[in-house]
Amino acid sequence: MAGKPSYEELVLRIEKLEKRLTENSKAEASLTLDEQRFKSLSENAPDIIFTSDMAGLITYINPACENAIGYPREEVLGKSFLDFVLEEDVEVLLGLFSHVTTGRETIRNHIGSLLHKDGSVRLFDMSGAPDLDRHGRTKGVVGLFKDITERIKLEGELRHALKMEAVGTLAGGIAHDFNNILQSIQGFAQLVLLDIPLDDPGYPKLREIESAAERAAVLIQQLLTFSRRVESRLRPIDLNYEVSEIRKLFSKALPKMIHITLHLADDLSLINADPAEIEQALMNLAINARDAMPEGGNLTLETKNVTLDKRYCGAHPGTIPGQYVLLVVSDTGRGMNNETLEHIFEPFYTTAARGTGLGLPTVYGIVTSHGGHIICHSETGEGTTFKIFLPALIQEAVKKKPENRERPTGGTETILLVDDEAPIRDLGKQILVRFGYEVVIASDGEEALTLYRKNRKNIDLVILDLIMPGMGGKRYLQELLKTDPKAKVIIASGHFPNGPAMDALEAGAKDFISKPYGVQAMLNAVRRTLDQD
Repeated sequence: MAGKPSYEELVLRIEKLEKRLTENSKAEASLTLDEQRFKSLSENAPDIIFTSDMAGLITYINPACENAIGYPREEVLGKSFLDFVLEEDVEVLLGLFSHVTTGRETIRNHIGSLLHKDGSVRLFDMSGAPDLDRHGRTKGVVGLFKDITERIKLEGELRHALKMEAVGTLAGGIAHDFNNILQSIQGFAQLVLLDIPLDDPGYPKLREIESAAERAAVLIQQLLTFSRRVESRLRPIDLNYEVSEIRKLFSKALPKMIHITLHLADDLSLINADPAEIEQALMNLAINARDAMPEGGNLTLETKNVTLDKRYCGAHPGTIPGQYVLLVVSDTGRGMNNETLEHIFEPFYTTAARGTGLGLPTVYGIVTSHGGHIICHSETGEGTTFKIFLPALIQEAVKKKPENRERPTGGTETILLVDDEAPIRDLGKQILVRFGYEVVIASDGEEALTLYRKNRKNIDLVILDLIMPGMGGKRYLQELLKTDPKAKVIIASGHFPNGPAMDALEAGAKDFISKPYGVQAMLNAVRRTLDQD
């Protein structure tokens, strides 16, 4: 039997006990301070911070939940986290919850969805870790949910803008090559038509070939419009007037069972636009609405002044804050699903039994070439609404000189025709020779420069293709004008007169003809340029 502890031993034990009590008090104070710090950070954090027990019931959530999912914290506490997720996500989130609580794993950067109180779906970057008690045992989950809905939307907008830009570049390149092909078809058809009488059995067939080439050229123009490689003839216009005028044309293009309603703002600002392109965009939208309402319905056009702020423009790449004129075109047709909506502005994408798939892409090209912005809202069975934002007019555009339209005539001058496509050279030579001109041909810039330097006194005009291998048209023009600053040059291109063609005109070329050009158009440009002083 052990003896009683001595006085000294009792004092030592008391000191140890007091020390332990002091350490525990400090630990509790430190823990309280940590809890206060956590609470302060959590209560003011912009992201959702929560804890749950092992059954998944919410034991704590910070005030950010109300801004993120619409529920005040009182309506969330005590409920299962499964009450706020989509049904199709339940299995995945249960698996993650098990990994954290049972496997004591930490989950980072899982992209998931939560249901907002208003019924919408919000996207979150989700992270979670085991919530441990003082003894290191798992008592639930502590998690952080960061709302990334707007970021994902912005990334989608940016991807769409980059994709459309890439598709536009591709469309522009395709258009150039097709225009060269159409040039041969249309040009040779017109030459043959000049040689045969109207009662010849082959005449109607040739006219059909010519007509088909012209229709194809219109499609190519739409591609160029989509790719923003078309020159718009901008001038101040009243969009209300254009909408009122186009309504008259709708009566011919739309069936009578489609009712048209206009809601036009009285004080609408002017816009700087090409009336022909605005008309084309409106007609394309009307045809799209017609196809969506085979049994009839309502087509509504509305205009009003709006202001786009930095927040809106930040969510829609390519837009600039400022004053805009809004044109809304709505129908009560069959609508579109989300998959179709993602592709409606892409060339050749169509869900119609007939059609080229260029109607809406052309609208997109026209709007963007005017510095505008277009969005579409649609649901299956609920109709479709297009919203077009066009910059309100700040200052008048410089009006262009009216085109000179002399009757085509021939001549006796000598013309140097430069093109890398043999059929184009052959066609051009036949047209010019038929109307009395002498023609010298070259297949590239180097050959053309040599010919010009040798025959400078005899060559009165150069018809130049810009896109050629080797020296290329632009550099040839520069070298030619160094040799002879007074040289007369016509640019022939499958693109419209902007970009490289506009650069060539500004560098000293006298005129421009767009491929595929008709016989009269070519002769007009030649005679017009030769007659310049």
